[in-house]
Amino acid sequence: MDKLRAIQYFNRAAETGSFSGAARFFDVSTPAITQLVGALERSLGVALFHRTTQGISLTADGARYYEIARKVAADLHDIEQRLGPHGVKLRGTLSVGMNSHLGTNCVMPRIMRFLARYPDIELVFKPIVTI
Repeated sequence: MDKLRAIQYFNRAAETGSFSGAARFFDVSTPAITQLVGALERSLGVALFHRTTQGISLTADGARYYEIARKVAADLHDIEQRLGPHGVKLRGTLSVGMNSHLGTNCVMPRIMRFLARYPDIELVFKPIVTI
């Protein structure tokens, strides 16, 4: 089991209140999330979520685990940012030109993760009109 990935999946599921929300965030299938979170629960020997037909919620053990796992993930992210290529942060303007329909329906829904990861990037979308 990839424990780091399992922790990331667990954290996002706890934050969104659903496995499908975590799956959308990571662009993986919902079963991939549930299987890895289930493997994490088995390795810990505790249930982290209450599962019902209405959704999921953290158990008491899950809430305790989340508090620590959230800090661990944040610390790891911070370390990775500091050890990146000599502390260089991506910044500047990214101009994207494409068909309006393609941009609106395919690219823009996914670009939010990119912009969240690189907040110093300014996105300029230039629709291309085809005749």
